[in-house]
Amino acid sequence: MTKAETHLTQPVAPGPIADPATLAGQLAEDVWERALRRLGDPALAAAAAELAWRRFARNAHFEGVSNPREWLQSAVDGEVVRLAKSLGAVPQADEHDYQAEVVSTAGRVLAETQPQGAFARIIYDSFSPTARSAFLPLRSSGAMRMLSFEAGESVIDLSIEPEGGAATLMGVVAPPPERKLVELVRRGDRVGLDVETDGRFRAGSLESGPLSIAVPRPHQPMITDWFSV
Repeated sequence: MTKAETHLTQPVAPGPIADPATLAGQLAEDVWERALRRLGDPALAAAAAELAWRRFARNAHFEGVSNPREWLQSAVDGEVVRLAKSLGAVPQADEHDYQAEVVSTAGRVLAETQPQGAFARIIYDSFSPTARSAFLPLRSSGAMRMLSFEAGESVIDLSIEPEGGAATLMGVVAPPPERKLVELVRRGDRVGLDVETDGRFRAGSLESGPLSIAVPRPHQPMITDWFSV
């Protein structure tokens, strides 16, 4: 293993990433090639790679990452399984330069200021690679995806149901937030969702892409890991 390759496996400590441009430059091509090799379609590979980078940035900020290369490879494999189970059709490849876009996205995501508060990590995913092979055919199964997140004594359970080219998200947060509100966080945007007294909330007609759930709380806000619909 070369000196450069050894650097790619060095642990990343919790907190802001010291040199995001260098880390992205060293790993972006590896992440892209793995996603493209598994999925075959550049648009799908770009979607998988972006989700992997977003999850990496958030996990590195809150918990640190022991081996960046292995962590990103695993994140890509997980998104491959999700796409394989949820796609209605495989889009045709076009002339867009997705590889350059992925490299740019990686650097931007790693440099973003991460939220403060309690990090709700994924503790269950019904589309987990451990349950099924990552080499599933890219055809829709119409399967509902179930996710659970945990931060201390708080738990968020989600179900994501495909609706043609969109999806419906239904969730429950326990204990219910005092403000009876959660926020749907997307690229540079937040949308408030009303929460019922039992902690349930819902969002419909969601376009594909990465998102997370934020729970405003007076003592410590909570934010989930990134996931995709």
